[in-house]
Amino acid sequence: MSSIDKMYNFTLSDSQNGTFYPTEATILAAVCASVFSVVGVVGNLVTAVALLMHPKLRGHVTTMFVLSLCLSDLLFCAINLPLTANRFIKQHWSLGPQLCQLFAFIFYGNEAVSLLSMVAITINSWSEYFKNAPSEVLANFPGQVFPRLSSGFSGVMAKLLHLRYES
Repeated sequence: MSSIDKMYNFTLSDSQNGTFYPTEATILAAVCASVFSVVGVVGNLVTAVALLMHPKLRGHVTTMFVLSLCLSDLLFCAINLPLTANRFIKQHWSLGPQLCQLFAFIFYGNEAVSLLSMVAITINSWSEYFKNAPSEVLANFPGQVFPRLSSGFSGVMAKLLHLRYES
């Protein structure tokens, strides 16, 4: 292996896949993913506890949307970012096919929950500020559609995962 190949962490299998990155870049990416993971877990835990402990905030509809977003981000920081850091360090997925599928499932599920939560927060704010409708209008929309969509999606993910790996 030449010195250029060593510098860029380059092997023959990488050249066949067409992907290789400088070692320094992968180390930097792994460090960033690790730091973001720790800061994200701590920050989202503090936010969740603060929202749940404050009685006046618990009564607001927006709090449930923010809490849903917070818990989704907490899962992302606690599960996906450490696995991503591992992948950056090793330059390939070394944790097996089942964990690879679980990683993708949680990653895209968290993306969906985060997007639904942000959409719900936006619609709630829009109804409150631009339409002069109280925020409880959306919360009392038939069956509380918006809070249940954003926070209930994680329950659906868990059930689908259970069904997928049960058989």
